[in-house]
Amino acid sequence: MKAIVSERFLEWDKRLGPLGVTCAEITGDTEHDDISVIKHSQIVLTTPEKWDSLTRRWRDHASLMQAVALLLIDEVHMLTEADRGPTLEAVVSRMKTIRSTRPSDTNVSLRFIAVSATIPNVDDVAAWLSDREGPAVARKLEETLRPVKLRRVVLGYDCRENWSEFRFEISLNYKLPSVIATYSSNKPTLVFVATRKSAQTTATTLSQQARLVRNAEHKQCLTTVGNCLRDNKLRG
Repeated sequence: MKAIVSERFLEWDKRLGPLGVTCAEITGDTEHDDISVIKHSQIVLTTPEKWDSLTRRWRDHASLMQAVALLLIDEVHMLTEADRGPTLEAVVSRMKTIRSTRPSDTNVSLRFIAVSATIPNVDDVAAWLSDREGPAVARKLEETLRPVKLRRVVLGYDCRENWSEFRFEISLNYKLPSVIATYSSNKPTLVFVATRKSAQTTATTLSQQARLVRNAEHKQCLTTVGNCLRDNKLRG
């Protein structure tokens, strides 16, 4: 999550900075006075854990917290995660409480916008974000709106009765080179696996089996980049 925050901060600061919009990155790794940074920023990019920590004593900075006009929740499907889900739920509930304490004459109204590319029950999330001030609106964007057309291909492979899940996964790794060669059109390919160990095993298999080097120039480029890596396994 910290990596996403840093990525968004660099992107938004580059785009919005020239327009006079001040962005701030606040995570557990940042070393500064968080409250002071928030006071002097228009957009704050942070993690659920960090905002949970900052708002637990929100009454100490009530006017500042009440000034928040928009809470944008990226990757809202993390609600289903055992570690982050409860934290995010607590943050949203607390921000609703903060909103309810605003002076009646204020013109600022806190809005919630939650986005996800994978969550199936968007209506349930909308109901969760709703309150007495009004129901949340759920919008589902069809795949036809993607800037790059998505083509789906489903390939099925048999798993022998005497094979373990690990053995079956290994067999799939050896099928990857031909699948990539058939469907990637020499474009970058992203392979999802279940665990970190599986990612290492799959990467090792591809490096040994797949013909990933197109020509001498490509090989030289990969060698140059590889020499910059500190991890000997990645360098190999």
